[in-house]
Amino acid sequence: MAINYSEKGAGLHAAIAAAGHWLSQVDGVWRSSNVVAVQAVIDGYNELPYYKAGKIAAIKNDGLARIQAVFPAIGDFDELSLVREMYLSVAPAARSPTSSWQRMIDIYTAGRAAVTAVSAATTKAQVDAVVPSWPA
Repeated sequence: MAINYSEKGAGLHAAIAAAGHWLSQVDGVWRSSNVVAVQAVIDGYNELPYYKAGKIAAIKNDGLARIQAVFPAIGDFDELSLVREMYLSVAPAARSPTSSWQRMIDIYTAGRAAVTAVSAATTKAQVDAVVPSWPA
């Protein structure tokens, strides 16, 4: 039995390895550690979660770069969730946010909206269509 390989993105080989197998091409022929098991992984593989993860990472990296232009000490896009919640907890008693603080919140909000849209996408085209509405 030969492997019926179809390209499904970089995550496919990671999925095969995670299943405890390997797949390689030698002289134009696909070889594997277990033809039946590897073929089952190939047939059942859904590249969308891997594709979404890449898009989400790109959004977060872009958002973090924008935020670090204002607040260099922020080291992770996801830590802004805590910072935002802390701000919201004191906002009613605090003075208005500075323009830098408001910009950070606006960038975070735009990034989270884009991540939510990517997470809700059901096709690669929908993932590709997500473009964060970063503040000017």
